[in-house]
Amino acid sequence: MIRDKSKRLGAKSDADEILAHKFFKGVNVKKILEHKFKAPYIPQKSDISMITIDKACEKLLLEQNEIPDQIKKLID
Repeated sequence: MIRDKSKRLGAKSDADEILAHKFFKGVNVKKILEHKFKAPYIPQKSDISMITIDKACEKLLLEQNEIPDQIKKLID
């Protein structure tokens, strides 16, 4: 990461500079912004049973009691 904020990507011309980066080459930003881009994969509700949770993350979430009930059932 570049410490000097004025030298970071996007510091000069905001999003235009970022979208001009080679990473975004071939991406139709206009289509995305107009919500006309079709997602390559849309998970089904039944796919929730396929979720795997890192044990350290699971422990932390359990301690904070922030895991939704649907996920708690899969962990038990």
